[in-house]
Amino acid sequence: MDVFARRSRLGLVAALSLGLAGSLPLAASAGTASGTASVSATVVNNCVFGTNSVAFGNYDPLSANKTSSLTANGTVNITCTQGDAYAIAADAGANGANAASGFTRAMSYTTGGGSPATYYLSYELYTDSGLTTVWNGTHTLGGTGSGSAQAVTFYGAVGSGQNALPAAAYSDTVNLSVTF
Repeated sequence: MDVFARRSRLGLVAALSLGLAGSLPLAASAGTASGTASVSATVVNNCVFGTNSVAFGNYDPLSANKTSSLTANGTVNITCTQGDAYAIAADAGANGANAASGFTRAMSYTTGGGSPATYYLSYELYTDSGLTTVWNGTHTLGGTGSGSAQAVTFYGAVGSGQNALPAAAYSDTVNLSVTF
């Protein structure tokens, strides 16, 4: 092989090497950039009721409750958003003032059989242990939410001397509402 052919081949190899090198990717230089993303949420005020009840127990119109009312404490379990002020109101119950005697509310018992009759046992619910402020839409139980369940106490009394009633289990349903 002559010198000229050899140089041509080397030139061709060199040219091909340069051409291939130009088509290969070059190593990228490392870099960083920064930015932000907006994230938001709104916590809303809310309250939810848990189990709420008052159990007066046994009412004895001829002896223990002839001249003294039967009293008991009840509990409203409520969970409200932390820092959320709330006020709980109570209605007159399923039987209301029309069935109650001297009170706002009445529990009822309905006999079975061919000619059912309904009897009423009058009672009241209060916001205070002194039994002076009736719990209703005007006088409420209030507090401030903690984000956890809270037990709010209310008070009740079944009026004394209601002796014209058959022995039976009496009950009522009082609707509660909360403003927050």
